Order: sequence, then C-alpha cells, then structure tokens
Amino acid sequence: MTPHVALVHDKFTGPTGMGLVAERLARAVLDMDWTLSVVATEVPVWLRERSTVHAVPDAVRLPALPRHVAWCARASAVLRTISADVVHVHSPLLARRADLVTSHYLAQSAFLRGVREHRRGPEGALRRAQDALERRLDHVAYDHLPASTHMSFVSEFLRDEFRRNYGEPLGGWILAPPAPPWRPVTAEQRTAARTRWDVMNGELVVGYIGGDNPRKGLEAVRPLASTPGLTLLAAGPGSERLDWPGARKLGFVDPDGFHEACDVVVAPSVFDSAPVAVLQALARGVPVVISPTTGWAAAVARHGAGAVWNGDRDLAETMRAAAASPPDACRAVVEEFSERVLDERAHEAYSHVLATKRDASAAPRKLRASASVGEA
Repeated sequence: MTPHVALVHDKFTGPTGMGLVAERLARAVLDMDWTLSVVATEVPVWLRERSTVHAVPDAVRLPALPRHVAWCARASAVLRTISADVVHVHSPLLARRADLVTSHYLAQSAFLRGVREHRRGPEGALRRAQDALERRLDHVAYDHLPASTHMSFVSEFLRDEFRRNYGEPLGGWILAPPAPPWRPVTAEQRTAARTRWDVMNGELVVGYIGGDNPRKGLEAVRPLASTPGLTLLAAGPGSERLDWPGARKLGFVDPDGFHEACDVVVAPSVFDSAPVAVLQALARGVPVVISPTTGWAAAVARHGAGAVWNGDRDLAETMRAAAASPPDACRAVVEEFSERVLDERAHEAYSHVLATKRDASAAPRKLRASASVGEA
C-alpha cells in the first residue's frame, strides 16, 4: 500500500523558516509518490492541487499564546478524523497525536540562555506572564513525550539544547530550513548596492539585519557603528530608530539586495534556532560571524564560512578575519542545507518511523502466534 503522511503546521509557505520547512517537506512526500494530507491554515495553491487539505481556522484576535493553543486544539480534533501512517507535527502541544515532532524552538532553553521580555509597563507585565506560561507548556510537553514519539530539529544547536534539557531524542534528524540556491554576489552587484547606500570605498562593510530586537545581539553589535575603517549597515524592523551614531540605519530592506553590499554579516543572537537571514547571506557568498547560540554555528565552524564569536575576543577584528573566508566555504554550508539534502533526510525519517510502526504492530501478532503454538 502507498504510505500516507499527514503534515500539520499552520503555514505551508515562507518567508519564515518554519513555513519553508513545512512546504519543502510537503514537496518531499509528494516526490516520493506517497499520499499526503495537510492540516493547516495557509496552503499555497500548488499544494492544494496535489494533496488533501484539512483547513484549520486561526483565532487571529487572540494573543499569540492563546492563539497557538486554540489552533493546536482544532488541529488535534482534525487529526482524529485522519488515518495516516505517519503523522508529522511542528508543535509539542500535538505530540500525543504524532509519530514525529519537529522542534523549532525550546522556550525553557531560550529563557535559560538569557532570552527575556524587555518591554515595560502593563504590556510588558502581560508579555512576561505569557512567556512564563509558554515555558511551562513547552517544558511539560517535551518532558512528557510519549516513548514512541520521534523527534527532529531545525538545527544541530537546537538538538544539542534538547539533549541538555531532556535527554537523547528518539530519531534526532535535522530537518532545517532549505538554503537558497548558491548565487554569489558579482562585482557589478556589489558596486551598485554600495552606491545605493553611499558606502565609502575601501571600508569593510558589515551587515546586521536584526532590527531593534535585543535578542539579536544589539549590545554586542553597537560598538561596530563607530569602529574606524568599518561601515555598519543596520537593517530590519526598528533599525531606523537605533541610537548608533555612524551606522547606516536602513529599516526594512530586501535581504537579497542588502547582502549584495556586505563583505560580512554579523548575527550574535542570544538564542536563534535557525535564522533564515544567515543562510541567505551565505547563499550570496557572504561569510558570517554568529554566536554559538545560533542554529548554524556548528556548520559555519565546520566549513570555515566565517566565525563563531562567543565574546572572548574583539568583535571588529573577528569581522575582518571572517570577511576573508573563501567563497567555497560559504557554498559548502549552503549545499549542506540544500533542498536535496532536506528531501533525503525527510525520506529517511519517514521511512524509519513507518518501519518502526510496522514492526510494533507485527509484534503482538507474533506473540499471539507463539501462544497458540504453545497451547497446541
């Protein structure tokens, strides 16, 4: 019989890393000529035409956490009506109805690593209360995973964090957001991009695309704005309001055009499971300087596509050294997280889960047969 996979996620489309993973996994299942059911809110037209879609309404008027809990409750109800060989979900709240859970974030681990809510006043108090509840729900779900539930992760970093907090996962595959195709910046593109933002010739151009979010490493990046011989391009939501004299504060930008202007990109995040912007930079041949608590740290170190910076040395000097990384090193990271590799890992994970379930269902029949022989 043709295997049947049910994929569960609210959005099967980018630009977020989670949406990119979900959409590519759907393509992988269909490319294997398996039957696919999709439990989702947002589904692209091509996927609607090739799968059975079970629509889950989104409680858009609720705050983030109650909204997610409500969505999972509705998705769980839908799953009761689906008979699939492999049920793959992307929220730990659905783990008890799943054969495979892909973890995109570990709330308790992020908190222990220093992720905090910085807003003040009533809104800040409400957000902190919501964060505390999210940590509790997240922790309980992971801490009480059914023994038969397999796990996958969007990065090696997140898998290591899971091991540190919850022990060895069953399965443990890396199903990362697919990197864009390799398309290094040409000399003409670099010149045009720097002209657009009036960048001085001869200076090292450092790109930062984390906006004004403290979790993206604001305090570490700020001194680069006034470093001689270096031009800092700051982009992302709220970047135009940053008090960084000397930086070019650009606000919202097209990431592709932004990376064309950069010699190196900095992303010293406090906790970032699988930042798509880092893969976008590497796909253009731009090396990166990232923190050990960023999803691609192990791969960047493995291939020499920049540097992993943990605060023990001067960041500006690290940027200069990283900028000299060879393009082939960036390309190696991009190929490691290509769509082809994600397809292969998905096939491995689904085939393993399917074989495990078949073996488990066959075991009781063998026991009954043995008992009958003994009785005879």
